[in-house]
Amino acid sequence: MIGVVNAQLATVLDRAPEIRLLRTVGLSLRDLARSVLFECGALGVLGGFSGFLLGATMGANFVLVMLPLVTGFRVPLVLALAAPLAGVLCAGAISALAGYVPARATARIEAAQQSVD
Repeated sequence: MIGVVNAQLATVLDRAPEIRLLRTVGLSLRDLARSVLFECGALGVLGGFSGFLLGATMGANFVLVMLPLVTGFRVPLVLALAAPLAGVLCAGAISALAGYVPARATARIEAAQQSVD
């Protein structure tokens, strides 16, 4: 969670000129914060799904290739989908929750710019 907060906070600070431009065009702070939260959630879902694919590939390799080579036994591969799907959804929810800090930073960028002007 801390990694997502740090990465998204750095992204928000790097995109400060873009955020100011969007505010100038008329995008509300609420819409900007919502887009940051959505971006964080999407990154969490993408990371969870990538982790599931990588883990399933490595697990299948271990069960179907390595285990028979080492032990001589063949074990059927059973891949459950409920727990990994719940993990992917939880990763998205936790990442979206972690996006709250960068979303607030978006509002602060605008407030800091207004106080400078």
